[in-house]
Amino acid sequence: MNLMPPIPPGRRYFRVGLVVIILWLLNLALVAGWVWNEQEDVNARMDKKVEQGHVKQAEVRKRVHEYQLFMKEYGPTLQYRDSVEKLDEASMMWSDSIAILTDHLPGGSQLFQAKAGQKQLDGWADFSTRENAVQYLDELKKDSRVKEAYLDCLGSHCADKDLLSLKKSKGAQVAHFHVILHVGEEDEAPANLPSSDQTPTTPPPSSKEETGQINKGGG
Repeated sequence: MNLMPPIPPGRRYFRVGLVVIILWLLNLALVAGWVWNEQEDVNARMDKKVEQGHVKQAEVRKRVHEYQLFMKEYGPTLQYRDSVEKLDEASMMWSDSIAILTDHLPGGSQLFQAKAGQKQLDGWADFSTRENAVQYLDELKKDSRVKEAYLDCLGSHCADKDLLSLKKSKGAQVAHFHVILHVGEEDEAPANLPSSDQTPTTPPPSSKEETGQINKGGG
């Protein structure tokens, strides 16, 4: 017969509870350590990316600085060269366009106004006779560079007073005409002609003058 008093429940399960608590704390410590290690890895990767970004920024700043120094020293020269090349190209294009209109002018005729678009050339010229104007139009149609040629107007009313003042002689017949150029199979603008927004509409220069009117007789 056991005459000893019963052991209180607190004392009976104290060790078991203590072991459970210790194991739980150890598990919590392991989880916290894993989370901390993962966070450190993330921070390390982010720091590496930030460092790489700083290196790239430094390289870009260096290149920008070098470019600024280069343009400061050579920029005006390069811009001047580009401007000259564009002007030379535009002048050559305009000259090639006008050559289509002047190549077939009969003797005693004068082209005193011209305007060029992407596919169309307009011209105003005076001819000694109406027959010369019609003959000139026929010659234009035979040109391999010309797709169509049209006589828009023939007579003194075909030009305003400012253009009439450029006529070669008072008795000449004024003709306004335009030609449609061959632009290839896909009907694209030719590379050797200026666009309508870049083409001067003032009288084109002749081979003997820098500016002014064209005065050419041909056959």
